[in-house]
Amino acid sequence: MTLAQKTTTGIIWNFTELLSRRGLQSVITLLLAWFLSPDDFGLVAMMAVFLAVATNLMESGFKQDLIRIQEASQLDFNTAFYANLGLGLLSYALLFLASPFIADFFNQQRLIALIRIAAVGVLINAFQVVQSAVLSRELNFKAQLQASIPAGIISGIVAVFLAYKGFGVWALIVQMLLAALVTTVLLWLIQGWRPTFGFSRQSLNRMYKFGYKLFLSSLIDTLFQNLYVIVVAKIFTAAIAGYYFFVIKLRDLVITQLVGAIQTVTYPALATIQNDDIRLKAGYRKIIGVTTFLLFPAMLMLAALAEPLFISLLPSKWLPAVSYLQLLCIAGVMYPLHAINLNVLMVKGRSDLFLHVEIIKKIIAVGILCVGVQFGIMGILISQIVTSVLAYIPNSYFSAKLINYPVREQMADFMPALALSGAVALVIYGAGYFIHWPALAKLFIFALVAVTLYLAVAHMLKLQAYQMTRQMLVEQIKQGADKSLLKKPGWCGKCSMNMNYAPIVIPTLCRYEHFKNCITSLAANSLAKETDLYIALDYPLKESHWTGYKKICNYLESLSGFKNIIIIKRENNFGSKGNIDSARKEILKYYDRIISSEDDNIFSPNFLEYINKGLDRFKNDKTVFAICGYTYPVQFEHNENNIMRIQTHFAGWGYGIWKDRYDAFHIDMNYYLRNVSTNRNIVKKIYKYSKKNYYYLAANLGTHSKVGRDVFFSIYMIANGMYTVNPLVSKVKNCGWDGSGINCKVIDYDYSNQEIDAKNSFEIICDDDLSYFEDNTEKLNQFYMPSKTQMLAAHFALIIFLSCGQNMYDWIIRIYNAPKSLYCSCKL
Repeated sequence: MTLAQKTTTGIIWNFTELLSRRGLQSVITLLLAWFLSPDDFGLVAMMAVFLAVATNLMESGFKQDLIRIQEASQLDFNTAFYANLGLGLLSYALLFLASPFIADFFNQQRLIALIRIAAVGVLINAFQVVQSAVLSRELNFKAQLQASIPAGIISGIVAVFLAYKGFGVWALIVQMLLAALVTTVLLWLIQGWRPTFGFSRQSLNRMYKFGYKLFLSSLIDTLFQNLYVIVVAKIFTAAIAGYYFFVIKLRDLVITQLVGAIQTVTYPALATIQNDDIRLKAGYRKIIGVTTFLLFPAMLMLAALAEPLFISLLPSKWLPAVSYLQLLCIAGVMYPLHAINLNVLMVKGRSDLFLHVEIIKKIIAVGILCVGVQFGIMGILISQIVTSVLAYIPNSYFSAKLINYPVREQMADFMPALALSGAVALVIYGAGYFIHWPALAKLFIFALVAVTLYLAVAHMLKLQAYQMTRQMLVEQIKQGADKSLLKKPGWCGKCSMNMNYAPIVIPTLCRYEHFKNCITSLAANSLAKETDLYIALDYPLKESHWTGYKKICNYLESLSGFKNIIIIKRENNFGSKGNIDSARKEILKYYDRIISSEDDNIFSPNFLEYINKGLDRFKNDKTVFAICGYTYPVQFEHNENNIMRIQTHFAGWGYGIWKDRYDAFHIDMNYYLRNVSTNRNIVKKIYKYSKKNYYYLAANLGTHSKVGRDVFFSIYMIANGMYTVNPLVSKVKNCGWDGSGINCKVIDYDYSNQEIDAKNSFEIICDDDLSYFEDNTEKLNQFYMPSKTQMLAAHFALIIFLSCGQNMYDWIIRIYNAPKSLYCSCKL
């Protein structure tokens, strides 16, 4: 499974885990609100900050370090386990001794016993830190779901029962302890790691150097987040503190589900590509787009519907908290932007900058809070809105420095969703004043109208975040429907997996003559009988496809000459790209390399030998991206070598690639290329070495533009300093430029007449001499030189894109194309 697939699947499971656990908690919280008073919640609010600080001390950032490091050993896990236990004991002892002073501060002597009992939960949680870290490293959030849901159900039922029986605030304490205990026990049963005798001071020092800064940052953040609770509880009554604490729990339900699910998954996932700034930026842009598209409307709709929500689901004693929820939801709108920008620092291992940012933000926040206190509880709530907006400045500053993702580009990514969410929320809130329905009817009908209106307008405006979110959901649904192609009836043939030679996959649909000639030439290779052949046969989309499709089906029934022949017969049309991509992903679950070809190629008799020897020779050379069988019709400079390295022009007509290289580039092409466009150094390099790719890069800037895989791979190689290995004499020629296939229009140059190697065997002759690299790169550049008009258009497009940003650029393109679209409509 690729990184992108793991991340998406992890987000879905983590979101489900949080939705189930937090959703269950919200139901339990609402039930408890019927039996408990605001004063009971106020007491829990008073000690919440101290329990949170103790938990931070117990973890000390060790969990994040275990997730972050590329390879963690048993000794690392042992060290973290015993260190967390020791810190857990220390945390409990400090809370036990501090409880009388905390009670005196709030003038609530009941807090002494409450804190001393509740603090046991910190010690229990120390036993699950390593298990949770191991599961997070594996992106196995399904297992965490299996532990947290039963824990939430058991602790919740017991808490509601105790509240009903009149145990008051102790019901909440028992709920916390039971949830911690059951979760820990289940994680130990589910996750197989067990501590052994062993402790490393070196490992502890490494975790401490990374973790102590995160601990201090978390400590500052925890004190600050609960500072409002402390101030409210100290200055006002316990009931007002209870209102505030209760509303925070409701608001954080939404924030934790939508932001926590994505952040928890993306930190370990993106930590694996922490040194690839372009991919990191592309990943974070997508995360910000999807997260804000979901969270902005959720928070603002919750604020707009707060009053009917409270009237419908809570007793009247909680109605004073309606305005609290509305203001805190507005303050929470910026939360995903804060969390995601700070995640960049953690992925990059810059916990020192993380700490500095937190200190700067808290200094600003304390000053604003001091002003807000002068205006009562409402002033405190409004001060949080101001603080949240100002905190975005330092949070986003280092994203610009570390991954070239400045505020201007971030705002271009999230402002459309924010503006649309705000407009819809205002409409719903205003309608509440004029429509006097029962609260429950108003809640459900208004919520349905708001969601429908938001999605309809986003679809009509073609918001980029909407399209990314929809695409992610569609891909996840497709993966669920087509989870394991090898186990479906569509996979035919007997297969004993061959790990000696790379399998070859060829997609096809209806070009019978092209396909037959391709297979015939491939079967003439000496290694054909040792090679597994996969045929990805797509399902006809048009009536004109059926004739060729049936001929291919008949041809495959008698096909032989290979070690195994496996036919992937689609039951519906996947499209050219979807057919081959899906097949490659599934095949690479069983092999560490693969050969990919189109169905209109003709191969040399030594093609398979050349590709397989190249894959063996350069497997450990990470600068080699793929072994390509095609060589361009150019008179290249060479010495005695029979292969050469090419960086600027990927040749996709028959190539071999390793699984790790394939997984590395399996990302959204358009998104990656748009991020490359913002890196001026890489753009200059592309312009210098390949005018063709420079032109296609500029042509790809529109949201809906499509670019060929060969162009994408070429730009990826230039950006990352990688090469393909190509033969001096081509092993492949292409016969598809006759208008019969996708992207195969008739052209002047006849590739089908290109001379290819006629030898039956091949031995690599290579001394890694790159002295001719610059000269050969320039020859390729001249061979594929765009016209002056095309280059001028490329310059102009890049200037507009860099000046205006993605969304403004898309609108300019739409306006430019509007007269053409209108003309076509009138002709029709």
